[in-house]
Amino acid sequence: MCPRSCMAYTGPWATLDKCKFCDESRYEDEVEQRRPTQRARRQFDTYPLGPQIQARYRSQDGAQDMRYRQSQMSRILEELRQSGDLDHINDIIEGSDFWDACQRGKISEDDTCVLFSMDGAQLYEHKASNCWIYIWVLVDVHPGKRYKKRYVLPGAIIPGPAKPKHFESFLFPEPTMICRAHFEMNFLSAGVS
Repeated sequence: MCPRSCMAYTGPWATLDKCKFCDESRYEDEVEQRRPTQRARRQFDTYPLGPQIQARYRSQDGAQDMRYRQSQMSRILEELRQSGDLDHINDIIEGSDFWDACQRGKISEDDTCVLFSMDGAQLYEHKASNCWIYIWVLVDVHPGKRYKKRYVLPGAIIPGPAKPKHFESFLFPEPTMICRAHFEMNFLSAGVS
């Protein structure tokens, strides 16, 4: 990542040697480095979503928690078939965008739905935000559990010193990892190794 936190060198920016916003060098100088390979000046930490979701299904209770959305969608879709509308909306999954995506097959019973949130964090008193954190909130669990610490999954920690100028570059690794895992799982389920 850029030493000034402007962007991450991921995806289409993976081959850049300088930040496209502040022109800072990506790598340590050769003199400082004393190594044959290049070393990045700054890094950020990511926590892949896929393995965290898989871990939820390791216990019977965890798997049952992750099936809340699936059980409720049956009820919601049946109510829509009978009356054409919902009497009340108490949860995100009862919103028309959500159940419409389910009806059109965009969200299936086997999918996992998450919410994304990113914000700055002040780690020390009397100091501006010096890192950025993004998290995933599991939509598949009951709303009473959804925002509990146990069900909020870390995505990444982006160190300061400043607010990122290109947030998308820090998000790029996650969809790539999800697509790779999905691709590998399809090969495994098809019997290809």
